[in-house]
Formats: sequence, structure tokens, C-alpha cells
Amino acid sequence: MVIMKISMSKPDTATSDRSRNNTRIGRQVHQSLAAGLLLLLSTLFCMREQPVIQPPEITISGMDKSDTLSCDSLTVTLEGISDDVEYRYRLDSIVWSEYIDDPDLRIAYLDDGMHILEITYRYKRHDYTTVYTREFYVNGLKPAAVYLFPQKSVLTDSSDTATIQVMIKNLSACDRLHLAVSGAVIDSVYFPEEEANDSLLIFSSDSISDTVTTIDLLVRPGYTPFSGEVATVLALRVIADSERDTTFLSLESTARDTDNVDFDSMQVRGAVILKN
Repeated sequence: MVIMKISMSKPDTATSDRSRNNTRIGRQVHQSLAAGLLLLLSTLFCMREQPVIQPPEITISGMDKSDTLSCDSLTVTLEGISDDVEYRYRLDSIVWSEYIDDPDLRIAYLDDGMHILEITYRYKRHDYTTVYTREFYVNGLKPAAVYLFPQKSVLTDSSDTATIQVMIKNLSACDRLHLAVSGAVIDSVYFPEEEANDSLLIFSSDSISDTVTTIDLLVRPGYTPFSGEVATVLALRVIADSERDTTFLSLESTARDTDNVDFDSMQVRGAVILKN
């Protein structure tokens, strides 16, 4: 008879733990290397897809050497924009436009005075942006004018009315003024609170239709309310068209001097109301 004696020893616990730890550390190192490689590839791809944006050449039509515009609209041409770049703009720090990719931009209804145009660029698939600014001055009114101010009003979501002023420029000999505002409902016609009302008289204010209002003003004897270069005549509370995003206001005006003769070279300018 053969008797086999088998002896069994307990496993080395320390060796087993070290093996498991080494496996876990190796797995973590592998994951870290994979993440780092992915980040590197992503960075290289972005660098390839998104080179540094070169500043474009911004040209504003009608601008003279002193950055003065002699009309109330402008066309901005942006040269050097690739097909992968889009931009938006805002005027006088008010509201940014939507992103567009047309290199020709037209902005209308500019009030006389200083303006700041800002343009922001980005690649269509990235958030990278660069801002460029351009300051310019508008001097588009003729020596004698009757106009609405501001030419462009932007309504908030909670408002459907805008306050627009009737302004005059260099009508010192004016004795009476006939106005016809069309394109929107005029809720009220009144003198601005800061203006003295002793010199003018609202002779009549009639709504011919829902969108046409006529106003006749008379100068009281002994007063010269239009003697300044620019003066505020009236304030209009205008209700914008609820079914449209843009309301255009047209202005017709007849000014007569003390001899009841019409002004021949008077400029008339309307306005626009936009919904934000």
C-alpha cells in the first residue's frame, strides 16, 4: 500500500493584494493616457478647424475722412470673411443682432450724432469670438427739417407703445406747422413736460383713420418757439402694429412763415418701431 501525503499551504495574502493593486493602477494609467490622447487630438482638430481670425477690413459707404456720414443710412462691407465665419453687430450698445454671414450689411434710420458700431465674429462650429468697433458721426439733416426722433425705437416684450418726438431744425420764421403721421395708431399728442407750452397751440388733432393722424400747430403771437437750431415740438404716444415686427411711421409736413408762405427746402423724415 502506497500512502501519499499531500500538504496544502495557505495562499500568500500580501502577494494577491499587490497583484490586484498593480492591475488597478495599470488600468487607471491606461485610462489617463487615453483621456490625454483624446484631449490632444481634440485640440489639434480645433486648431486645424479654427485658425486665428484676421481682422477684416471694414468699409462704410459715404464716410468722409473725418468719419462723418451725410445721410441716415449706411452700408458696411466686410472684406476677408471666410465661408466658415459668421458675425453679428449692434449699434450704440443696444441690442445684438442674430448671427449672419452676408459680408454686406445695411443699417438705416440713423439719428444725427455720434454712433458706435460693434461687430463680433465667430466660427460657425465654435464659440471663439473677436469684437471690432468703429465710431462714426451722422450729419444727414438739411439746414431746415421736420423729423421724428428717435428714428428707430426697439420695444421690449412687455410693451406695445413708443414715445416719439416731433423735432424741428432751423425754422425760426415758422408761424404754423401742419403734420400728418401715418402707419400706426397715435394714442395721444402732447407737449413734452419739460417744454413751456405758452408759445405753441395745438389748433387741431384729428385721426382721419386708424393709422393716419393730422396735427396743426400755431405759434402764439409774440413767440418764436423755433428760433433754436434744434427744438422739440411735440411728443407722440404711438401704438405699434401688434401683427407685425416692424411698424413704419411716415411723416408729411407743411411749414409756413409769418407771411403764410411755405418753406421750399424743408426736409421731412419718418421713423420705424421694432419689436425685440
